[in-house]
Amino acid sequence: MLNPIAPLQNQPPNPINFSTYERAINVSFNPGPHAQLFDIRWVVNYLENTPENPSQFQPKQVTWVLESKLEREDGASNSVLYRVKSENFFQFLAGAIDPATDRARKFVDIDIQITAVGQELADYIRVSGANLGITSSNQIPVYTNMSEGRGLFTSRTDIVLPDFELNDASITLLKTGPLTQNLNFQ
Repeated sequence: MLNPIAPLQNQPPNPINFSTYERAINVSFNPGPHAQLFDIRWVVNYLENTPENPSQFQPKQVTWVLESKLEREDGASNSVLYRVKSENFFQFLAGAIDPATDRARKFVDIDIQITAVGQELADYIRVSGANLGITSSNQIPVYTNMSEGRGLFTSRTDIVLPDFELNDASITLLKTGPLTQNLNFQ
């Protein structure tokens, strides 16, 4: 059984400071000793109006998968650290949201989702991925960790860290920066 994920204080900070493309922040958490594989996602929430009704804003969101299958290093400490680069965040937004001149958008917040799984599922993913690719047979081997039958007995734990804001300088970069200025955030 996995321990609950415990975020480390101020990693990431709230509000997040992505005031220049060169900045980066840490996402750090303590998943306990048995978690081995992690997914980190940011759900970016924003409001968007339409040309037909410019005073009415509808909630929208895009999900950025920062890391899928992040493995804990052997002998690593209890905490896990992932570094998020500001430029990557703005590049993601530029690719995930269509440019718009006929509608306005307002940034709301970011919800950070972290999922951790145990060693058993990490082993299964490694075994099933080992026999895929251009030179393989593309047959996934049978994998089980049960003594009397087939299956996979493991656990997972999730945490959602809601309501992360961007500081004022980051909002300014979102509105006016060359990567995202055509998204029409107000």
